[in-house]
Amino acid sequence: MARFVPRETLVEVVAQDLMDRDETLKQLKFHLQKAQNQMAHYANVHRKISQIQPRDWVYLRIKPQTNFHAYQDTS
Repeated sequence: MARFVPRETLVEVVAQDLMDRDETLKQLKFHLQKAQNQMAHYANVHRKISQIQPRDWVYLRIKPQTNFHAYQDTS
């Protein structure tokens, strides 16, 4: 979406609405970025960097596939 350029329109009400829209979008982008950074931080808190070398023994956590349903076509 293009930003509003001052004096782009001669109608004052339209100009004010467009400036308000730009300010709202600016605030939304700021808060969205802040929320994404916070979510990434919380997701990374429990993670640790591990170095796995060839011939190292590791445990694999294997989960069954969830929400898997086999549907039959009855037609």
